[in-house]
Amino acid sequence: MRCEARIGAEFEVLAGISAVLRMTESYAAKWRRHLPMVRAAGLGVVLPALWFATAFAQTNPTNLNFYGSPGLLDMPGGHMSPDGAFNIWAAGTDFTQRYGFSFQATPWFEGSFRYIATRQLLGYPTYYDRSFGVRIRLQNETAGWPDIALGVSDIVGTGLESGEYVVASKHLGPFDATLGLGWGRLASAGGFENPFAVVASSFSSRPPPTAAGQFDVKDFFHGPHAAFFGGVAWATPLDRLTALVEYSSDAYSLESQQHVFTPAMQVNFGLSYQVTPALQVGAAWMYGRLPMLRIAGTLDPKTEPFDRRFGETPIAPHIRDAEELRRIARAKRLPLDPGVQSFDADGSTLIAFIKAVRLEQRDCGRHALLADVARENGFQEVAISSVGDPYGDVLICSAGDGLRLIERRMALFTSSGDADPGTGAFAEARAHAIEFAAKQGLKIEAIALHGDRVDVAFTNLRYRTEPEAYGRLARVLMATMPDNIDTFRIISLAEGMPTRELVLPRSSLERTIEQSGGGREVLADVTTDQTSILPAQISEPVAKYPAFDWSLSPVYNQSLFDPDAPYLYQLLVGLRGGVNLTPQLRFEGEVQANIVSTFNQLRSSNSALPHVRSDQNLYYDKGRNGVAELQSSYETTLAPGVYALARGGILESMFAGGGGEILWRPETARWAFGATLYEVWQRGFDRLFDMQPYHVLTGHVSLYYESPWYNLDFRADAGRYLAGDEGGTLTVSRRFDTGVEIGVFATLTNVPFAKFGEGSFDKGFVIRIPLDFVTPLNSQSEFDVNLRPVTRDGGQMLQPEQVLYDETRRTSYGEFLSAVDRIPSP
Repeated sequence: MRCEARIGAEFEVLAGISAVLRMTESYAAKWRRHLPMVRAAGLGVVLPALWFATAFAQTNPTNLNFYGSPGLLDMPGGHMSPDGAFNIWAAGTDFTQRYGFSFQATPWFEGSFRYIATRQLLGYPTYYDRSFGVRIRLQNETAGWPDIALGVSDIVGTGLESGEYVVASKHLGPFDATLGLGWGRLASAGGFENPFAVVASSFSSRPPPTAAGQFDVKDFFHGPHAAFFGGVAWATPLDRLTALVEYSSDAYSLESQQHVFTPAMQVNFGLSYQVTPALQVGAAWMYGRLPMLRIAGTLDPKTEPFDRRFGETPIAPHIRDAEELRRIARAKRLPLDPGVQSFDADGSTLIAFIKAVRLEQRDCGRHALLADVARENGFQEVAISSVGDPYGDVLICSAGDGLRLIERRMALFTSSGDADPGTGAFAEARAHAIEFAAKQGLKIEAIALHGDRVDVAFTNLRYRTEPEAYGRLARVLMATMPDNIDTFRIISLAEGMPTRELVLPRSSLERTIEQSGGGREVLADVTTDQTSILPAQISEPVAKYPAFDWSLSPVYNQSLFDPDAPYLYQLLVGLRGGVNLTPQLRFEGEVQANIVSTFNQLRSSNSALPHVRSDQNLYYDKGRNGVAELQSSYETTLAPGVYALARGGILESMFAGGGGEILWRPETARWAFGATLYEVWQRGFDRLFDMQPYHVLTGHVSLYYESPWYNLDFRADAGRYLAGDEGGTLTVSRRFDTGVEIGVFATLTNVPFAKFGEGSFDKGFVIRIPLDFVTPLNSQSEFDVNLRPVTRDGGQMLQPEQVLYDETRRTSYGEFLSAVDRIPSP
């Protein structure tokens, strides 16, 4: 099994956030010495700017508030970010710092995560609080209606930031007005009796904050009070500059009780500037007492960021001209099936030409080349209605019948048999194809000629989508194969396992490339199925085995959100090497050496469960220089769409053992089913070769579904986890055509919340960003991280436990359809 070392995507994000917060602290310290000047600037600049609005204001992108969601300053708004937008933000004052991210998962649903550090709160020098939020659009803005959204600020957390709201926002020329109704924290200033208490008296009470991580729907919209909030954003005449004023319904009650911060008034003023389409900064005078600074970056995962990429361009294909096609057709002289009527003395020539051209047009007179040959043989027009090989339905417009179509079924046979791949013109073509494919990052494992069809098995070493690899290889074959080769049968391999087979008519590719068409046009002529044909069944191996490889790359570890040490990191260098004895049998390992680490600061685990993950600081500290992996693996295709893996050895930094996995991907289905089973032992903290006494039998059954609905992917796992607990994990993510994937996961097991510890249950975020999304390179590498607010021992799997799903994903039905346009035009 070949796995690349990956750098977590949060590496760059957290470094940037940390720098922003340090800058915010510095500025806040300076501004506190000049509060009278700041107050004068706020009243003397912001208010006059609001009063003297003009019609020259520019339309700016959605403003993000100081909680990272569309809104005003401290208050939420009714608008949503653009579909798919991923916002990363940081904000700070002299007593609190906030940072996190929000994701517009669908046009009507947003999820967010916030991490807030408040000084001198609840007896802590700095109190760190984590919270998850959701917003749902109830109404789209129209000429007569505003955007209306419903939101929950702390859906799974301590409850210190909990608040619910319904809010509406409407554009009125250069102004954007917002009015909302809040509960919980958003009803602590200027409140009135909770209107829901009229329906049920239970709504008048709201429980105090609970243990971190619990999900209490029954508390939503509860409390003795509700309160209005609102404000106005003005797109000023200065391009990309927005001025904002709001009335806040948050009295900061807890902070005031703890003598941390008490508002002097509930009105806030601020400015927001869109530096670039992806970067927004803001500053505000908050609650009549202090300044706040904000910076937010937006990632657009729906759009390919680069028009061109470095590396080999697709090879120029050879397009056969009309004379070459006529010569090929006449040279073949293919006989007709005896059961099919011959239309004239030279009917075989016409039929051979039809097979070579592979038309799919049904209207007469559209293709001049075929029309010429048809008229030479007494017909007005012909076309292909289906192109299964070797059978085809031929539609004929006879000269006497005008446009009336007469359908005939005919069979085409070749009499030449299999050609010898080691002799003649094909031997030279074969050598060139292998050479040119290697330059394109495609490894041909086997290649052979069968009549007028060439069969190729290959491994895609470079491209994130398999259709692009198919397209590049097809162009190589068009440029190198003899002109009388009509069909390319291409078999894709993943870690030596055959996955998908494409049968590509050469003439269809020629026509589509000439007309700058897309993969959807070729798809009607393509035959594609899952396959279990091994390279050895095609020809003698092209690649030489054993095959060695190695790589040297950075490795990044991190720990986030620990109350005593919110951000710890480690940077290592990893040397990975491996040998394939066959395409499917592999031995590989990785050793790592520490460069810099802060993991000696992390607190000891107090977990009541076996310490399968909560002792990670000991592995990162005592095992700074160690063996990350040393294992053998064998992967195979048991039947078309059925894959199996067996592996054993040092599987990851914390566990060694052995086991296997099986995966079933039905053809033309968006779902897949898998199962894993491993017996593993916990490794010593030094990450060398000693083992601890703890061992466990772990495994899961998994159901995957690649939904066409917003490209949302669903995955459900059920089984036994590393700590011996049993339960299930649900993962929901959205995967864009760019390869970016963002989602959430949650695990519930038979471990009670109290025994699980801080966080109550395992949950977090899935973030995958391909390297070719952030650099103009073709690459299969990606920044891959499961980001947890807190790492405990319940609900933990091997890393990785499920392997086959990702390895075969590029050739899955859903992924193939999403990238099929890359076949003729990579």
